[in-house]
Amino acid sequence: MKNNLNLLFVWLFISSCSGISCNFLAGRYYNKSDRNATNYLVIKDNGTYFHYYKKDSVELYHKGVWQKAKNENCVFEFKNWKSYNERGQDYDDYGIYLLFVNGNYLDNGPDGNSASSFENTDSPSLK
Repeated sequence: MKNNLNLLFVWLFISSCSGISCNFLAGRYYNKSDRNATNYLVIKDNGTYFHYYKKDSVELYHKGVWQKAKNENCVFEFKNWKSYNERGQDYDDYGIYLLFVNGNYLDNGPDGNSASSFENTDSPSLK
């Protein structure tokens, strides 16, 4: 019985995400890798998102839809994604892009620590 209880706690720890809820992602997220750029992502609870980037005279934005990745814990698929975070106007255009939840961060890898990281900076109240 004690082993079953320990396994339950381990499973709960591994399957949970701290910070951003894996079931409720709505909110505003900022990328702070370039202090001279304004770069944010607005995720709405209706399954849509808006990505905005501005640096000097370059202003870019795009919209798309998102959903939780199937069979993945705390991974989300963003359709029609453009990589403004790392390359600005020389961005890459992706069909589907995966972002992982790590604490208060969304990132292209599970560590939440790259130039493409977005930090949740407000409550999930945007609808």
